[in-house]
Amino acid sequence: SHCGGHSRKRTHRAPPDSEGRPVPIGWLIMNTLRNAITGQYKDQIEIRCGQTVTKLLHMVDEDGFKNVTGVQVNGDTEIHADAVILATGGFGCSQSTDGLMARFRPDLLGTPTTNGDFAQ
Repeated sequence: SHCGGHSRKRTHRAPPDSEGRPVPIGWLIMNTLRNAITGQYKDQIEIRCGQTVTKLLHMVDEDGFKNVTGVQVNGDTEIHADAVILATGGFGCSQSTDGLMARFRPDLLGTPTTNGDFAQ
């Protein structure tokens, strides 16, 4: 879709649900991905939510490049892995006075958002 303010088509939309209500596309994509991971890939991929990554663990290869080998979470727990994906989401729903929106875009505090409690 081509929404207001966009110079190109870049908005994804999903068909409405069986009762004609709009389906949040971000939720639909993430739910589909989660279902695939917890089903087809359950022995290969682990999803961890509610973790605070405090450090990326890495090794330096023979060419001097850093390769991420895991993460440190919650200050002291190390998780080693063949691959690491960090998914932080947006911070549009962070409307508190000490949240990310206040820190980086205080001019947008109070702006309506499509995020709800489900996104936190």
